[in-house]
Order: sequence, then C-alpha cells, then structure tokens
Amino acid sequence: MSDLRHRTDDAIRAAERAVTSGPAMYCAQWRGEQYPELHPDERQERALDALDALTAAVATVQAARDALEAELVDAGVIAGPPERPTEDYPDAAWKRLEEEGHWSTPPARLARLVVSDRAADVADTARGMVPTEGRPRGALVGAARLVVQEAEELLTSAVIAEHLAGMPWAEIDEELSGGAAARQPAEAHYAAAVASWRNGVLTPYHYSPNTTFGAALLPEAALRPRSTARRLDKWVVEHRSPRDRRGQGDAPVSAALTAPVDGLTASSWLIDISGSIISLPWGRGVGPEGRCLQERKGAAMKALVAARPADIRLAEQFAEARARLAELRGDQTDTECHPSLDTGPTPAGLTDDKD
Repeated sequence: MSDLRHRTDDAIRAAERAVTSGPAMYCAQWRGEQYPELHPDERQERALDALDALTAAVATVQAARDALEAELVDAGVIAGPPERPTEDYPDAAWKRLEEEGHWSTPPARLARLVVSDRAADVADTARGMVPTEGRPRGALVGAARLVVQEAEELLTSAVIAEHLAGMPWAEIDEELSGGAAARQPAEAHYAAAVASWRNGVLTPYHYSPNTTFGAALLPEAALRPRSTARRLDKWVVEHRSPRDRRGQGDAPVSAALTAPVDGLTASSWLIDISGSIISLPWGRGVGPEGRCLQERKGAAMKALVAARPADIRLAEQFAEARARLAELRGDQTDTECHPSLDTGPTPAGLTDDKD
C-alpha cells in the first residue's frame, strides 16, 4: 500500500507539473507575453511546443488517474477492472512510427536520445534564469523549482539509459551515491520507471475503445527519434562554445543514433524481443501488441543480417519474420511502403522468391 501511495503521489505531482508549467510558459512566449524579442519563427515553434506540452499533459493526467485507481483497487475501495489491451492503432500512427525510425532504433538508443532531449530542456530552463531584469516577484524560485524537477526527470532518464546500455545496478548505485552507502538501492528506487519504459517499448501508445487519441507511453523523443535528433543537432550547433569537445561535427546527436548496429547489440536486442513475444498473454500476438513486437523483431533481425551476411539460416529466419510482419500489417511485403522490410542485397546462397 505504501509503494502504491508513493506512486500515486509522484504521478499527481508529475501531472501538476505537466499541466501548470510547460503549456502556460510556451503559450506566453507564443503570444509575446514573455520574451517579446523572440523572432516570429521562434514564436511559432513555441506555439507548437505548447501543443506538444498539452498532449504530454493529457498522458500524465491519465497516468495519475491509473495510479490512484490501482491504489484504490489494492485498498478494496473499488473493484479492479479486467485487463484491457490497447485497441489497434490508426494507420497514421503506424506510419508515423515507421517514418520516424522508431522501430528500427534499438531501445537503448531511444533511451539515450531521451536523455539528450531532457538535458537540452534543463539547459534552456536554467539559461532563462541568467538575465537579471524583468522578472516578477517569486519568478526566480519558480524557475529554480522547475529546473530541479526537470533535472530529476533527466536523472531518471539517465539511469534507464545506462541500465539499458548494460551498466550493472551496483555501478549505478556507486555513481548515484558518490561512494557513500545508498539509502535505497537504485534498482528498487527506479524499478517503476524502468517497468514503465519497458511497457512503453511493448506498446508505445494505448488507444481506448471509441477514441481517436492515443495516450503516449514513451517520451516524445523516443516516439519521434528522427525529428528529435535533427532538432537536437541544431540545438547543439547553435549553443556550441569553444569549451565544447571538438570533432562533433554538424550531427552530434543523430550520427550515433543512425550508426550501423553491431552484431552483439542486434543479438541482445533480438533476445529481448523474443522473450517479450513469448511472454505475451494468449491471444495478444495477433493484436497491436504483437505487431509492435514483430516490427521491432524485423528491425533487429535486419540489423543482425547486415552484421552477419554469410549466415544463411539467419537470412531464412529473417524472410519468415518479414512474411509474418506482412501478415500482421495486412499487406503483401511491399518495401516501397515499408522500407524497414528492405534487406538490401540478398545474402549469398539465399534466394527469396517472396519479393
């Protein structure tokens, strides 16, 4: 009960922050009420940021409601609803995830991109506190509180990214505590955050019956990696200083995101996906959850085939995975519509007559 209560409190605080901070700030900047010196193009960007912030706020409010509902179910106040999987995604959602490279990006890279995005947010918020004029009473405290909140979210994202990259929990504990004895092991402290991330990887959105709006279960940076990486490339270049590390070039974020996946990473990725497929409840394998995992499986197998082009058995398994994915998509394997299915040159010794 205590853990559920803390989880509810954290979710409510997150919802309050999402509703009261970002949308209002971006709207004020779009309207010229804050920073009237902003260029019109920057103001339009703030308007779009306001829409994105409100979309995220809806998801956090829903998460807070779900957390409270779980607490009330545990306390016996209300009856627990039967587990309901997500409804199928609209075609536009499937297409957006494909075009943004969500499926073809290993989850560890998505997590690292979230860290980059949140680090930029913290820097932008903190930079806004540097000017000494034109601030109402209490604005400094409010801005500093927002920096701390964003920094906590950044720390959580960093822990998830390091964990997915293979860092043992013992080492994470040491980094967090600075060598001192930790009051609570990091694995326990961040268990809910890691579980939430893994659930989001299983199904990036959740669509309820008779609705057209899907609740995002992953941060926006993970859902739109290509757009986010391009935006952050520009952010780094614009804010670059002589003190920064040299050799980053004009793609300091996207270069690593789009680099070829090595065989070891692809193998680990495929093992994780296969375990998730096996653990799916009966009947889910043909729904959106099953398709999400098959989309990732196809991308992981493609990366592994590229790393091991002489492995004929692997290439045959990839062909089977492509056929299964085409079945779930309800189409014939059309690489023009679905570039993630394109294998490139057929490995030596294998002729795939399905294409």
